Amino acid sequence: MASGDKTRLLIGAGLGCMLLVVLLMLTALYLLARAPSFERDGGLEIRVSVDTTDPSVRDATGRVLLGRLEAVGARGATVSPDGPDYIVRVPGIEQEIGLHDLLTRRGLLEFCEVVQETPMEFGRCIKLGDKVAGARVDTDQFGEPHVELEFDGAGRDAFCELSTALVGRKMSILVDGDVQSSPVVQEPICGGVAWVTLGTGQPDEQMAQEAADLAAILGTTPLPAATGMVSERAIEPGG
Repeated sequence: MASGDKTRLLIGAGLGCMLLVVLLMLTALYLLARAPSFERDGGLEIRVSVDTTDPSVRDATGRVLLGRLEAVGARGATVSPDGPDYIVRVPGIEQEIGLHDLLTRRGLLEFCEVVQETPMEFGRCIKLGDKVAGARVDTDQFGEPHVELEFDGAGRDAFCELSTALVGRKMSILVDGDVQSSPVVQEPICGGVAWVTLGTGQPDEQMAQEAADLAAILGTTPLPAATGMVSERAIEPGG
């Protein structure tokens, strides 16, 4: 190949790379401009109380709240301190549908030995809310949603030990003290994975939303402090 042809090829390749870089930059700028914005799109503003006076616990609670919102895809959401409370802003929505549990449920996860069913009494319990490495929504063979939990090493070992001791007996799964289900343990469960089932008889859309919220709650560290929704208001675009 002549040197002139090589030069033209190199120049053409260089221009092509430059055009690709420019195109990627323009795409990024467009996506950034179209990302939800509270100032441009308006949305819902919620005041959340935090039941603690410890600054470190309060800060940790704010981080968990933001992590939960991000887990359910609330793009552009912010969690900002305001006196003793937090102000949660979620662009593009006008009602807190689906947000109440995310912002107020502690996410305390327990697995308990059932020693009596009526009334229900528990024996040994283990708390694994801070041992969850990941949580996702899955469906069973009938298309019903449930939350699949993956434990870290310590959680896997603790769950394996309890399930091994309870083979042939019932073990209750509790979230914030509420029994989600009480299956009979068929065999030791030592793979580091567990399932949290939901109630039946609800509309499909409601069950799917409940499963997504529960996955977001259990997939993050439990709230270090109790929270409550103090007030909410819809903000108009540009308001």
